[in-house]
Amino acid sequence: MKFIDGDRELKNLNDCWASKDAQLIVIYGRRRIGKTELIKHFIKDKPHIYFLAQQISEAENLKILGKIVGEYFDDLLLKEKGFDNWSIFFKYLKKHIRERLIIAIDEFPYLAESNKGISSIFQAGWDEHLKDLLIFLILCGSSLAMMEREVFSFKAPLYGRRTGQLRKKASLIDWERGKRKEYYCLFSKSGFTEALIKRTREERILLFHKDRMV
Repeated sequence: MKFIDGDRELKNLNDCWASKDAQLIVIYGRRRIGKTELIKHFIKDKPHIYFLAQQISEAENLKILGKIVGEYFDDLLLKEKGFDNWSIFFKYLKKHIRERLIIAIDEFPYLAESNKGISSIFQAGWDEHLKDLLIFLILCGSSLAMMEREVFSFKAPLYGRRTGQLRKKASLIDWERGKRKEYYCLFSKSGFTEALIKRTREERILLFHKDRMV
């Protein structure tokens, strides 16, 4: 996949990366507007662990996360067993992070579906284990209501912990698969819905935000 546009967003993330302080960055926005591709483009040349949460049980997500973290740190036992709980995950990071490292957790709201207290758990993990590490933690989500409730609201457990936030807006994404190209046309809430346009010839579809091209 070829990433197009998003220079300003990448610059903002790289400016935060240049800081040596611990970072907790929240990325949010509607579905299918390139949040994941922005993250992957940002982390591709940096030490990172990328985890895509799924709509499965908490135990299953922790097992998958443990395998990914174990692969990064070459920990055979962790790869096989996974994490038993989030506290062990945070303690493991505190013990093993010795250099600047990105931990990107995509679809964070899925974790909240299986554990309503996940934001409080991450608050405790940040306060007790992560805030003094060389860590760059990214929490990404598409559920705007959940992100508002769990992160941005004054009463949210993670309120005051984030060091930066980025709302991803529509941009041009070139999705190439062999000879066929697929393009997403994303529109605002002015009556349009998301549409997947399939083309057999090489051409570009511009994305519109409200009544203007971006």
